[in-house]
Amino acid sequence: MLATPLARRIAQDQGVDLSAVAGTGCHGKVTKGDVLAAAQSSGAGFAAVQAVKADITCLLDLISQLNGSREKALSLDAFFLKAAALAVQKLSLSSAGFSFAVFGGGEKEQPVVAGAESLSLSRISAQIGELTEKALSHTLSSKETLPAAFGVCDMSSFGVYAFTPVLRSGEAGIFGLAAPEDALVLEDGQVTVHKTAVVCLRYDARVLSEAQAAQLLSAMKSPFANADGNFTVAKAPAALCERPLPKPAQRNGRPSDFRGRLPARQTHASPAPPQGRAAEPFDAVMPPAAAGNREHSSLDGP
Repeated sequence: MLATPLARRIAQDQGVDLSAVAGTGCHGKVTKGDVLAAAQSSGAGFAAVQAVKADITCLLDLISQLNGSREKALSLDAFFLKAAALAVQKLSLSSAGFSFAVFGGGEKEQPVVAGAESLSLSRISAQIGELTEKALSHTLSSKETLPAAFGVCDMSSFGVYAFTPVLRSGEAGIFGLAAPEDALVLEDGQVTVHKTAVVCLRYDARVLSEAQAAQLLSAMKSPFANADGNFTVAKAPAALCERPLPKPAQRNGRPSDFRGRLPARQTHASPAPPQGRAAEPFDAVMPPAAAGNREHSSLDGP
């Protein structure tokens, strides 16, 4: 696909699939204007991203254990797609199928696995293998490439430790899996080495709320940290799935901050430090509301 460097960067930022954009430049080259027009028409500009770091030590051990006694090895893609499908199902979100990314020859194909939440890992792995061969040989049917509600993109084999997957037009969200890396964990007083990886979700903010995206990522982490032979996901609490999102309060027709405001900074003097010790910045007394922990977003998610 011919495209200017600026068009490619904007397409990546906006989540626009360049292969679906008709170029108006010289020899059909996709330009900045083409990408912006495609983003506006498809709603890609409403894409948002959340990410968590998941412990996949148990999952990798399980894959190694299962593949030790199998003729055909189970792929990591199969586990990742299955976990994503179960997470979507547990939150009662509709999904007609799950797409997965296949890269070959500088091109990207996204064939679809239908009914992944009810398929076994063996069947999912077999379907991924069959569809991957078709994608690389360019023999996929139109039915096998129909846009799915959700998708997965596994970049772990490329050694990428953080990335943002491209959200196609018509998709509600796409999960991304980065390469695992070593992390030191304290267990029972002993320092052990675990494998962790960034799991991200790029989603259409018009379809999913921030809370729903966070719940999906939380459900995704469950089978990774507690992987067993059944590879199940604990159901999310009903309160999280059914409770409506809070609406900002209205004040004079304008939304106000429903989290409240911090009190004005106090001007009283700091107490004197104990004898024999110099004053430190943390000796100052903070207002009670400011001293408390405030909710904030982080890479570790909910």
